[in-house]
Amino acid sequence: MPERLKNALADLINDNAVPIGSDLPSERLLAEALGTSRGTVTAAYARLRETALIESRHGSGHRILGSSVYLHVAERPNVSLRSHEDGSPSAIDMSSGSLSPSPIVLDVVAGVQGKDLVRSVADVGTLSSGLPHLKWEIARHYSELGLPTHPNNIIITNGAQQAIWLLSSILVRPGDPVLVENPTYRGALEAFRHQKARLISVPLDHDLRFDLSALEALLSRRPKIAYLFSDVSNPLGRTLKADERSAVSAMLRKHEAFLIEDGSQYGLDLTAQLPTTPLVGSLDENRSALIGTMSKLFWGGLRIGWIRAGRGLIKTLAAFKAASDLGNPILDQAIAARMFPYLAQARSHRRDELQRHLARLQQELRRRSTGWSWIEPDGGSALWIKMPGVSTVSLRQSALRRNLVLSAGPDFSSERGFEDSLRLPFVRPLEVIRSALDTIEEILDVAHGAA
Repeated sequence: MPERLKNALADLINDNAVPIGSDLPSERLLAEALGTSRGTVTAAYARLRETALIESRHGSGHRILGSSVYLHVAERPNVSLRSHEDGSPSAIDMSSGSLSPSPIVLDVVAGVQGKDLVRSVADVGTLSSGLPHLKWEIARHYSELGLPTHPNNIIITNGAQQAIWLLSSILVRPGDPVLVENPTYRGALEAFRHQKARLISVPLDHDLRFDLSALEALLSRRPKIAYLFSDVSNPLGRTLKADERSAVSAMLRKHEAFLIEDGSQYGLDLTAQLPTTPLVGSLDENRSALIGTMSKLFWGGLRIGWIRAGRGLIKTLAAFKAASDLGNPILDQAIAARMFPYLAQARSHRRDELQRHLARLQQELRRRSTGWSWIEPDGGSALWIKMPGVSTVSLRQSALRRNLVLSAGPDFSSERGFEDSLRLPFVRPLEVIRSALDTIEEILDVAHGAA
């Protein structure tokens, strides 16, 4: 009986007969209406939760999360993320921390023979959740990090950006409170704002680390989602220390917020530390999702990302994704799967590259005596610079007229704050960095003279 009731309710949800975001009757009321036992309804609701069609919260009842076949028909999002194809071809783009392809990518691609790819050309070529062998490699990688993972816990996405949009589209409804770091990844802010979420900012201390007492207080207000980094945050490049990681994990378990952990900058550490287990490893897999990508360690041109989550949510995500793109290109995934055995080498290469370029940028900044300040990051490819008395929004506008593209602090803020902060990528040729800094100083000199 519970299975029949669960199937009947699932059919209503999938047919959109019951609106997404609406509340279901309590177990008692539905049992009375159907003339069945309360235990039958409780069991049916439990099975709906396992398929990620509903969520249940103590004291708040049961709410429909989404349909396995439902897709929003929405207006084109007002996205402010820049395209590298915007602007003049001669412009210096310092708005992105994207990295050049790892030598490993070149070696793997050069070594691939036609017969290797022919094996991947089979069936109709559409796999909404991704190539099984690639999912197996990702699952093995996480299992080796101490996060037991089955390939069925993985869905392949078109980079980390699509992963964030998929999760926000499925999990967030207008008005839902979403907890975010401040500053945080601007692509995530765009996704949550598009869903009309109510963003709640986690304050930072003077060292740009979590204010743990404030985080505890905010989580106690039961946000729908907590979107956090544990390793190499974007844009600050902060990695949680062991005691911070333990404290944040305990808070998330205590307050039962659904965690979206952004692991897209995994492996960009500036020190040769051992890989850590993601935060989701200490949480219920049905109350968490982990985002990963090959763009940082290997190459952004691969456009291979993924989500690791509970199997019910993965099924819903796969159906939702299939309605828009049917799946990622199979041959791209086949090549990506060949790179996983080289993760350690890729980390080592990126670490050497990042250390070398960061030291060069810091030396250049100190030589100029600008009066700007920064805290050396734990990782990542950019420096978060504080520029007292400077409006980086105005600076960005002036720089664009001089063919220099910058990212201002408010781009990364849920509250449009950090007006005096600038994210400056450092993995650029020295002559490019010097040219960008020359332009910035010229603009500021003109502004100070006019004042």
